[in-house]
Amino acid sequence: MEEIKMIVLIICFASAVLFIGLGIPMALRKVKRNGVYGARMKYTMMDDDIWYEVNAMAGKGIIIVGILEAAMGVASIFVLKNVTDKPTVIKFLIGIGAIEMIGLLIVTIMAVRMSRRMAADKGLIK
Repeated sequence: MEEIKMIVLIICFASAVLFIGLGIPMALRKVKRNGVYGARMKYTMMDDDIWYEVNAMAGKGIIIVGILEAAMGVASIFVLKNVTDKPTVIKFLIGIGAIEMIGLLIVTIMAVRMSRRMAADKGLIK
């Protein structure tokens, strides 16, 4: 049972490091327009100003998701301390995954809306 609790902790902290590590360059506007990394959408790919603004916002959102992931990892230490059944641990892990996915979905929706609004403001949308 302790092994699965350790796996939960490792998953949380590995995800946190990944999200924070990917989010920081975006938030700092260090990622140039490309087809691999960043908020790659129709309008962000059309204009550097839109690219950098949307990626800065998305990067900050991804960092927040990473911080939440780390916090959930810390919480798992206390929440799962006296848990002895595997289904409860698995449910906790699924809950963490759901929170992570909802956070990323919110960031994505915000990025799409922001890119459309900025493209409209620049006259790129007819």
